[in-house]
Amino acid sequence: MPLLLDVGPRYTENEYVVTSVVPGPIPGTFRVVAEEETSEDWGGSGRLSLAYAGEKTNWEAALSREITASSGQNEAVERTEARFDWRQRFTWEWQGYLTLRYFKNESDRDDPLLSDIDEDTFIAHSRLFYRFNQDWSLRGSYRYTWEKDHEDDTTTERNQVMMEMIYNWPILE
Repeated sequence: MPLLLDVGPRYTENEYVVTSVVPGPIPGTFRVVAEEETSEDWGGSGRLSLAYAGEKTNWEAALSREITASSGQNEAVERTEARFDWRQRFTWEWQGYLTLRYFKNESDRDDPLLSDIDEDTFIAHSRLFYRFNQDWSLRGSYRYTWEKDHEDDTTTERNQVMMEMIYNWPILE
């Protein structure tokens, strides 16, 4: 059962445009001023994981802290994540998978026109796989996502169900 620790320093340099509205030369008028700014930041990132690889069961539990892209945003965030992945082979035909993830995204923006990011997200994703033969299989999955945005004080939940019929088409033999 290997234990893996991966830590190190990180350096981030951001170049961005800060916009502001200032009074114009004529009373009662305003103009938009855009200035390019640069910020630098030192910090740490790392991952601690514990894995098990058995004959029919595999799993991995991990904790990590990193800089990553924010989903749906044009900015990087600091992400702290806890993750658990499990795979079980029941028989040759049947396999099951489970992924549990919890992560917190945080970012302080210097531009007053943009809001900070402070989100908690939980994802539970289960999959069941059935193999009819070497060529045909069926996969069903369910994914639940819960997200809490502390800046906007909103909570979002999503449920997804998917069924896939899979044909393994040999291209190169």
